[in-house]
Amino acid sequence: GGTETLTSLIASQYGIASGLQMSALFAAGVVLFVTVLFLSVGSQLIESHMRERLGGEV
Repeated sequence: GGTETLTSLIASQYGIASGLQMSALFAAGVVLFVTVLFLSVGSQLIESHMRERLGGEV
């Protein structure tokens, strides 16, 4: 079976979507953005914490 990433699904369907499908693609984009934002902030917090523990030698 073919699996498709969320990003490629949004990109491939956006031009032909309408109505409810467009709303679903937009919602998927928001979920993707929030997920990436959460992971980015989390990794920065971990990095900051490790820098403090190791005396800035990361």
